[in-house]
Amino acid sequence: MKKLLLVNDDGINAPGMRALVDTLGEDYDIRIVAPAVQQSAMSQAITIDKKIKVELIEYCPDLFAYKVHGTPTDCVKLALTELYADDLPDIIIAGINDGGNLGTDVIYSGTVGAAMEGYFHGIFSIALSVLRRRDLSFYDIALKFRELLPQLLDSKEKLYNINFPRHFVDRPDFYRYTKQGVCHYINEYRKETDWVTA
Repeated sequence: MKKLLLVNDDGINAPGMRALVDTLGEDYDIRIVAPAVQQSAMSQAITIDKKIKVELIEYCPDLFAYKVHGTPTDCVKLALTELYADDLPDIIIAGINDGGNLGTDVIYSGTVGAAMEGYFHGIFSIALSVLRRRDLSFYDIALKFRELLPQLLDSKEKLYNINFPRHFVDRPDFYRYTKQGVCHYINEYRKETDWVTA
């Protein structure tokens, strides 16, 4: 049975991760090392010059998880160099992220950052995301992904960024390989009266 490490940037209690645990648990040996709280847009940030608290918690019956007070990349680094250093995972899956990671998003994404860290360590890694406004549940996505995963494991590539759409369409080319595009953002800030100080 292949060993699968789950990480995310939405936090250890995120429903996307729970859907993956429930749908992949029968076929894979699941390990979880995930941030204690929301860590979106952390890219591949790491914690330096301060301690990282790691807690072992009961995630669900018969499954314990490591809750890390750090970034998604911290989670992967700790998993591979400390927590599972003697029993490395075969696969790392980051997600399921609540929101797409398309184009320029991948530069900011903690989900993609975690998958990239796994790739840098030579481990097959996948970032999974789904668009926010959607007709699909996280369980719909997880079940669809479970069908796809064996095919991905047979491929030559070692890093994937997969984005699921708002709804499924029954067509033979449901999955498409694309090039990274560019997103144009509108920056919005809430300014307090004293937000700039001398």
